[in-house]
Amino acid sequence: MPPPDNFLALLFAVLVILFAGAVMFYTIVQDPLRFTRLERLAYCYPLGLAALAMPMFLMSWAGFHIWVLPVLTFIGFVAVTAYAIRRISPATLWKRNPQAVPMETFTEFEWFLLLIIVGCLVVRTLTSLAIPLNDGDGHAIWCFKAKILYFDTIRTTDYFTRNELSYSHTRYPLLVPLMYAWVSTVVGHWDDMGIFILNPINLVAFAILLYCTLRKFAARPVALMVTAILSSLPALMHYAECGQADVPLMLISGSALFCLFDWIQSRRMSSIVLSAFLIGGALFTKEEGKILFGAHALVAGLSIFIAAPRSEHKRLLGHLGLYLIIGFLWIIPWLIFQRTIPVGEEQFRPVTFSNIRWDQIPTLCHTVFQNAMRLYNGFGLPKWNFLWPIIVLFLVVSKAPRFYPYNCLVLVFILHASAVSLVWICTTDSLTLEANEAGWERYTLIMMPPILLVFGKCINEWWCLWKALRIGENQ
Repeated sequence: MPPPDNFLALLFAVLVILFAGAVMFYTIVQDPLRFTRLERLAYCYPLGLAALAMPMFLMSWAGFHIWVLPVLTFIGFVAVTAYAIRRISPATLWKRNPQAVPMETFTEFEWFLLLIIVGCLVVRTLTSLAIPLNDGDGHAIWCFKAKILYFDTIRTTDYFTRNELSYSHTRYPLLVPLMYAWVSTVVGHWDDMGIFILNPINLVAFAILLYCTLRKFAARPVALMVTAILSSLPALMHYAECGQADVPLMLISGSALFCLFDWIQSRRMSSIVLSAFLIGGALFTKEEGKILFGAHALVAGLSIFIAAPRSEHKRLLGHLGLYLIIGFLWIIPWLIFQRTIPVGEEQFRPVTFSNIRWDQIPTLCHTVFQNAMRLYNGFGLPKWNFLWPIIVLFLVVSKAPRFYPYNCLVLVFILHASAVSLVWICTTDSLTLEANEAGWERYTLIMMPPILLVFGKCINEWWCLWKALRIGENQ
């Protein structure tokens, strides 16, 4: 585990990320009391990742090392500017909503579910801080870049121009490496163990946001149940601590989806602006962020024509246009720089009609089925338990997936899965599960946020029916 003398520095690095996110939240959200205090705090973390990564990239691209003082100065400047414009006390961020209904006492079943959630998250935290990096991709793709960004700058290093280093995917986005470099910068030296303090926070923040989002339409036991399933998912055990970018992408894109789902229902501008900044962070986390951006934008546009009155179309299309502009502007510096990086030996070919391997579609379908149904992967580690058959069962027997707005979530999942499948169909790689099982597990984790919300709604549907039957029997 990190040495005790590093703990305060590591804590400070995390608090700066949270503070940057709090400034973003204060700037964007006009009515913070509609979020619970725990939810506000959880949103600050992915917002902070998205808000800090791009300025750090620009700083490094300009030839400056990532230093603590300039980062704090930048955050302070934005905070002062936001206050000068809004003139609302920042203390409102942490006030309790006076109209909130007092929380009822937990039942024994709810305490049991909470114990599962807390226990699993504590174990994830301890393993993340106690186990050295032992993942090949985590080292070669993400932590290797982080070390370069700590000791050098994007402007002065020749890393991005050397074709012999293309094995480490030099064209991959840099949010995760920059955040690892930030932690080491605060510590004052490269810290192979300390940088992983971010890994469990990714999972804790996502679990909180998932629970809070579920509570907006599901009973508390149902929200706790789905959160417990997520927290105890075996496939998350390795990927939450391995130094790769998939769980951070699940967090940031999932947060963006939760905000977009709120906009689909409420049409509040602040919700779609929050979603836009978060999806900008997702674009800077992995190349898969482009797929997510497209899927979210398409579903948001369809929701306008499916459910909104015609008189509202112009206003809501304006919201959607703002969403697209913010997301694109936030990532455009990276896209410009990415075009200067030489293209080495690429794993993925362009998605064109001529590159589609039609004869491999049955193999791909079989691989997807195997990935969902196998209890253990090729490394002997447990995967999903019986989660996917259970989810499919609930989707089939429940009403919610067929009706608005939950059909929008199903469509996000389908679009995302279809796009990933299409990309792989166009490669020259083998599509068998044995050839890339770890990859398919990671893609599945990133796809989970929308389906977890629909799953929670389905369970709540049957939970309410069961409660009604019990009440009827007792009368």
